[in-house]
Amino acid sequence: MNQPRETRPLMRRMRLSRQAAVSLIATLVLIAAVAALYAWVAGQRIAVDFTLPQNFTLSPATQTVLDRLDRPVQLTAFYTSAALPKRDRDSSIFHLFETTAPDRFRVVYVDPSAQPILAERFGYTQDGSAFLTFADETTREPDLRLIVPVDTSGAQERVVANALLQLMAAGQFKVYFTTGHGEIDPNDNSADGLSFAYAGLSQAGIEVATLDALTLAGQGVPDDASALVIPGARTRFSQAEVDALARYMAGGGRLFVAGNAPVTAEETFLDQADPLTAYLRSAWGLRIEDVLVVDESASFQSATNVVPSDVVDTAITERVTDSEPVVFFGSRALSVLTGTSADLPGRVPILLTSDSAYGETDLTELWRSGIYARDAADLAGPLTLAALADDEASGARLLLTGDADFLRNEPIGYGGNRYFYTDGLAWLLDYYERVEIEAVSDLTRLPLAIPDSTLTALFVITVIVLPGLVLLAGGIVLARRRRK
Repeated sequence: MNQPRETRPLMRRMRLSRQAAVSLIATLVLIAAVAALYAWVAGQRIAVDFTLPQNFTLSPATQTVLDRLDRPVQLTAFYTSAALPKRDRDSSIFHLFETTAPDRFRVVYVDPSAQPILAERFGYTQDGSAFLTFADETTREPDLRLIVPVDTSGAQERVVANALLQLMAAGQFKVYFTTGHGEIDPNDNSADGLSFAYAGLSQAGIEVATLDALTLAGQGVPDDASALVIPGARTRFSQAEVDALARYMAGGGRLFVAGNAPVTAEETFLDQADPLTAYLRSAWGLRIEDVLVVDESASFQSATNVVPSDVVDTAITERVTDSEPVVFFGSRALSVLTGTSADLPGRVPILLTSDSAYGETDLTELWRSGIYARDAADLAGPLTLAALADDEASGARLLLTGDADFLRNEPIGYGGNRYFYTDGLAWLLDYYERVEIEAVSDLTRLPLAIPDSTLTALFVITVIVLPGLVLLAGGIVLARRRRK
């Protein structure tokens, strides 16, 4: 049946309108489907790297670390609503660890404003903080006895992997601090105590314990000791104690001896009659001088609070800078003995004074009046304030400093003191060699971090641009048909 001529345009417009409506509905359905698929994929443990250099794939070194995981680990990240853009960026990194080891690595996001008690238990202080913990294999609840913070300022693969290694290193190291000779008290929380340096190791998963003089003399250094610290004793060590230390070092031990200038007659630690002084000289080629180091040109508040002018580049001193220097508070001078003896280990002075420094030798007058003044008998600078020694044959290592007061709770926060202490212990323990991944050396690999602009561009292209182009094409076709 033929349509009347006058109704044909109306029917054509109705047909075009119907087609336009169908196209619009189809386009909207497509947009909704793509958005839903995008949201679903974002919530799933799916990660596919289509870049030729595999820029968004964990490095083999990181994958090896994940393969070594024998316990479930939880990364707990705290973001408020104001930090959601940062969460989107960080989650792109965290997600790759989760997808690589879904049975051993889990990521949990928490709003600290909604769960303030939980945030406090983790030590949360800043929006966008993240922490690694072990998790109970049955309940999957985080084990808060050991919490390792993750630096999310860069959210790089290496940062997360190194935090994971620190968590896995828990229980591998144990450091003993000697007591019984007037050492700085590791349980003293006052400004003059040692609690920060002592307890701070626990936060890195390093066990700490004390070793009293009687136990050292009678039983020796415990077998589980990774390192031994003598933090500023005041009296001489006995020959039995030194013999125990010698046996420990002969077996590859690690020792940190922190001395002090003998500013009173009662302070005999490391004087020339101390058996420990004789051992350090004969076995390690390091001599302790009975002097007080004075430096008018490089000091802090007092000429006896010496700031090293020459810092030798080593693993211990790489973070010590002009803006964050080490400050020693009443230091002895050390001498690195020269010679060709093959029995002596390698020795390196690492902190030295300026040329204008001197070592006050008139201790009797110093004890009587508290006055020091340079004269011909004093040791001329530059003077060595700290030295290290490494015995490659036995594996033993020694760090010797002329000062121990820099370890106290108040001064350890000054400048580079905290770096010198922590990096010194790290060198003794081989800590970084065992718990840190080296930076990626392949220059074709980009840093494993997806910036906000990239994530936004991906969302706009897949959810808005492509469906929009379909809608635009439909509009163009509809407009052409109407012209006809």
